Amino acid sequence: LQPSLLKGMLASLEELVLHPETMTLDFSESVFMEESVGSNHSLERLRKHGVALCLDDFGRGFSSLSYLHRLTLDQIKVDRSFVATMVEAPREREIIRSILSLAHQLEIGSIAEGIETLEQLDRIREMKCHFGQGFLFSPPLKGEEVEAFLAAPPAWPRPT
Repeated sequence: LQPSLLKGMLASLEELVLHPETMTLDFSESVFMEESVGSNHSLERLRKHGVALCLDDFGRGFSSLSYLHRLTLDQIKVDRSFVATMVEAPREREIIRSILSLAHQLEIGSIAEGIETLEQLDRIREMKCHFGQGFLFSPPLKGEEVEAFLAAPPAWPRPT
């Protein structure tokens, strides 16, 4: 919603010598709540520069589906509230399955948020979710901790 954001982000990428294709911008549905043409335009311009766009907390808002036709998205994140109860609640599992099916049909990447147990990871893998994030993999890290984390072998089971 800030007109200078786009210019600042592109300048930062150039200054840091980062290729825009290496960046994904996560944003929530609240960006669209005011039907702002300006925010849609800024996001589309970032995407045209190579920045990937990811709609965060998908399924949590009142009208997540309406955003899929307003903007070309690269990824959607399944909200953690569904993942948290998916093992014991078949209804949440089916909601996740439906969201992932929609993502596959629209050729949009998918990320499941809030994975904390191996059972959740197994279920998410069975549903062919592209990526997962959560405390099972790592707590939030400080910048200086990221390099060591990435260099270490994963502590969770890899798919066979």
